[in-house]
Amino acid sequence: MQRRKVVLAVMVVALSVGVKVEAEGPIPAYGIRYTLPADQVTGDYYVLRLALSAEDQSGSSVGWGVSQVDIRLFNRFDVEQGRWIDTGPAVGTIDGLFWVLHDDPEAPELAEFEALPKISGIADEAGQSFPAGLEYEIESAGPRSLATTSLMAQMNYRLQFENEENPETEGEDETVVVDEDEVDPAAGKGGGLDEFCGRLDDRDRARSSFNALN
Repeated sequence: MQRRKVVLAVMVVALSVGVKVEAEGPIPAYGIRYTLPADQVTGDYYVLRLALSAEDQSGSSVGWGVSQVDIRLFNRFDVEQGRWIDTGPAVGTIDGLFWVLHDDPEAPELAEFEALPKISGIADEAGQSFPAGLEYEIESAGPRSLATTSLMAQMNYRLQFENEENPETEGEDETVVVDEDEVDPAAGKGGGLDEFCGRLDDRDRARSSFNALN
């Protein structure tokens, strides 16, 4: 009986001094997909996908790391023409994290990720369609508005092949469709999104976002 009282007393003291209580489970990974406006001449368009993982937390604010950037080029018929992947993107913040304030950190929502810092890097060619890597950068440029299933956001972005003088595509304060995306469990670890959600599903999602822009 005396031993039980001592244990209870220790528990009460621990709670009274504010011992951190761990969450029931880890914050799930989160994916965001940006569909860049189509080329007015060819109809080609790019889809840039971010795979995010929770690296730090302070109250309801979560510091998200960008584990992978996946960029795909589609033609006007929604057929994939090229793919590039970067598993070490740079995040333009002091600690390299994308901090987001959530209503519920364990159930993040797309609208909470509106203030995207500059994400940049060089993505390696992954589809054997192009000989060069793809330099990229993207960041939020202004307010966004809610649509039925997506966000319409003002973004700055640039995609440019290595060793090329002119960008492949770029935009300043450009309206971009932003969607929630599935995340490959192997993102950032050398895995591919195709094996997780399938190439057909990816094209269907890209087609929906493309139609919203036109």
